[in-house]
Amino acid sequence: KTEGEAKGVEATILAEVYSGTYVEPSTQTDADFLDEWRAHAGRGRSQRTRDQYRIICDRHLKPALGRLRLAQLRPLHIEKFMTAQVEEKGLAQATVDKHFWVLHKALDRAVAWGKLPRNPADQVEKPGAQDASVRSFDVEEQTAILGRAAGTWLYGPILVALATGMRRGEIVALRWRDIDLDQRVVAVRGSVEESSSGVSMGRTKTEASMRRVRIPDSVAAFLADHRQKQRILARAVSTYRDHGLVFPRDDGDMKRPSVVTGQFKELCVAVGLSDGHFHCLRHTFATEMLRAGVPVKVVSEMLGHRTIAITLRTYAHVLEDMQAAAAVQAGTLLERARAINA
Repeated sequence: KTEGEAKGVEATILAEVYSGTYVEPSTQTDADFLDEWRAHAGRGRSQRTRDQYRIICDRHLKPALGRLRLAQLRPLHIEKFMTAQVEEKGLAQATVDKHFWVLHKALDRAVAWGKLPRNPADQVEKPGAQDASVRSFDVEEQTAILGRAAGTWLYGPILVALATGMRRGEIVALRWRDIDLDQRVVAVRGSVEESSSGVSMGRTKTEASMRRVRIPDSVAAFLADHRQKQRILARAVSTYRDHGLVFPRDDGDMKRPSVVTGQFKELCVAVGLSDGHFHCLRHTFATEMLRAGVPVKVVSEMLGHRTIAITLRTYAHVLEDMQAAAAVQAGTLLERARAINA
């Protein structure tokens, strides 16, 4: 360091000492700190969340940043890490954003525990998303997907996702007691979680995710027929265990969400939609509802978003398209008015 830089650091330390905010530099490495944080952060969390923290720390954060001492970690280190994740490892920006979120959360605790004077992640300039839009299926693609799935167990989950915007885990968790076919209403009450310890019925993603969603007559008719076939299967197969699930395994037990994901991906590849995944069905539902003129607040409630801001941010590109279409319509109406007055 130059003499000027050294004096600047010295002045900063003096100021922090006098203000009572000075923190003795930690000699702990980032890797050791992340292990310590993970042991604390895992308390009261689901096994799935604990697994996610472990994977992100062990596979991504620790190999890239773990040898640095915690006190040495700077915003530039984090920015270089994020850039390498995208450009060298080819990870999606959304995945890298999740890694950054975990790191930021951990470093917040380092500040709270007195290990750092401030969070270096606060000064990180995050790159913009590579593609701000979300993938949804057009009518032809939906037809191809449903056609391919017809006659298979996957058809039901796909149909429900397209009709309600429900998440994968919510659909797998759906029980017959949650469905009122007469009123055409589905009550979303839980979500299946998958972790290293197996599958389990858990809570929905947020409190707002517990909701009631109306279904079209055609979907109600499908579900009524599906229930009848399921009852026949339960009587015919002695090993069938009826847990009241709408879309269980062949033996009646809970299906793994990853199985839904994997087989839907195979279906997408088979119909030439290799970039498709199950969550695209949820995006398709939201996109179609918004384009049909359903108020954003209603769509947000049907999706179970915590706030309407999430819906606005996620589907901003759809709303922009609608504004463009509205401008064209306004222009047409204006020209008609001008023609009448001409």
